[in-house]
Amino acid sequence: MPTHFGITRTGSSHPINEDRFGIIPLGDGVYLYAVCDGVGGAAAGERASALALSSFSDALKASLGDLDSDRLSALPLAQIKHAMRAAAAQASKTVFLQAQQDPRLKGMASTLVAALVTASRAYVLHVGDSRLYAISAQGVEKMTRDHSYIQYLIDVGRISPDQEKHLKIDNYITQAIGAYSHVDGDFCAMELSSYPDPTYLLLCSDGLYSAVREATARHVLLGHGSLEDKAEALICAALHGGSRDDMTAVLVALND
Repeated sequence: MPTHFGITRTGSSHPINEDRFGIIPLGDGVYLYAVCDGVGGAAAGERASALALSSFSDALKASLGDLDSDRLSALPLAQIKHAMRAAAAQASKTVFLQAQQDPRLKGMASTLVAALVTASRAYVLHVGDSRLYAISAQGVEKMTRDHSYIQYLIDVGRISPDQEKHLKIDNYITQAIGAYSHVDGDFCAMELSSYPDPTYLLLCSDGLYSAVREATARHVLLGHGSLEDKAEALICAALHGGSRDDMTAVLVALND
């Protein structure tokens, strides 16, 4: 089974860390890994990310909990996709309704990137611009596609992917947990046997990846040291790269 470690650090531009992460056992040999990045100002961002994480994980537990790795992997892919998207929809409804009931929480929302990992597969769902990367000696593969204004500019050919880190414009997200009463997350499945030893999953908020080059992340993860050391090194790289936002990373060593 994979080993894992998560870390979060408050950015210098925020009085409160609005990121949350989870490393949650769902069954024998099954883990849920997730990162949420809240928005909304004051305490609302912190509340949104915490509520998004707990609502999503609770809904997924109710739907798929107590299945061991082999039994979960044997389920039809469409069933797992439906369960993860339904859990994201439930989380969005929960956050949205909380915001409607309390004027202080108006406009709160959160990103979500989640990986449900078994011995043979990883099932990935995301909403917003938090990301999941698969990093190995073969290279860095971004498994998620941002729901954001900059991604839209890339999609329509206004800018190239290489220009993303150098733009001086606001990159607002176009989908979020809680922005509406319903949301459809993007889903993909990874066959882990197709990845070499070692391979790492990196789930992270934009405060980390916006300030860390992919080559730097690959160098850190394929180098020496424990997962704790590597996670700390990624935070240091983000700080060195000028990040002032909250920074969160969840590392999963699939076959190290």
